[in-house]
Amino acid sequence: IISDSGTITEESSILNLPAITIRNTHERPEGMDEGTLIMSGLKKNDVLNSVQIIVNQFIEKKQTLVIFPEGTSFLERRLRELKTGTARIALEVEKRNKGKLNVKVVPLGLNYLKAEKFRSSVLINVGKQLEVKDFLEEYKLNAGKAAKQLTERFRLNLENVLINSSDKEQEILVDDLAELLSSR
Repeated sequence: IISDSGTITEESSILNLPAITIRNTHERPEGMDEGTLIMSGLKKNDVLNSVQIIVNQFIEKKQTLVIFPEGTSFLERRLRELKTGTARIALEVEKRNKGKLNVKVVPLGLNYLKAEKFRSSVLINVGKQLEVKDFLEEYKLNAGKAAKQLTERFRLNLENVLINSSDKEQEILVDDLAELLSSR
């Protein structure tokens, strides 16, 4: 949880969820003492560093982290450009732990049958997991290049689990097929 609300971050501590408070002061520092709360300050780089700390702790505890890298929702059935943030997070935490965490990234294709309808049926395709440590040596030599290579692998694997269409005619065909399959 990332918020400037003291109440939300206090409640996250009760639920034992990691949280970042985007503030310079906090009236309830108990969460910081327990290790569930980080007060980042207001500067962008400080907030980003705080996010990396929380993510590292989360993954190092062998917990599952879910990231939706596109961050946008459109009705067209095509994969948008991926940024390198997910790759950088995974590579950095693996590097911090000398390659011993064995971090894996599993691509999930969420294919909504009626994307325009809230809570419509969804077809979930699970792709082949990627081993982050396969890119670790390159990351040590050239972090940017390794993050781009891993992100490209993400893209290729996501294309295998998503229903992609290149034009409107294909989209109509896919929608018609989805309608036919969902009526069974």
